[in-house]
Amino acid sequence: MSEWFVLRRGLANGFINAAGALSGLILPLVLPSLIEKHGIPKTLRMLAIVLFSLLLPLLPFVRGRLPAAKVQAPHSHRGDSSWEWMKQRKFHFLILINTIQGLGSWFISSCSRRS
Repeated sequence: MSEWFVLRRGLANGFINAAGALSGLILPLVLPSLIEKHGIPKTLRMLAIVLFSLLLPLLPFVRGRLPAAKVQAPHSHRGDSSWEWMKQRKFHFLILINTIQGLGSWFISSCSRRS
């Protein structure tokens, strides 16, 4: 957001947060009845089609504030290899924690389905 809005950044963030809150209010009321009528796969396909059809007309208006020539890819600051970040302990720690979190949420959801 800070790339596009400087003066009215608060207003822009307010619109984004309001849209998220509105969808969080409407979707839980609408989706259960659609799932009961049509099933999960068909409901998710309908939701994807609706979102795609609502967002497609807006795509021509999406653009970055900065010209493409000024945007540069980050450079590696360590040695010749661009894969050195995989050898860092921080990376291994984050992968471990992310895996544990994913397994935890999988076990919790699979246990709640059984009961």
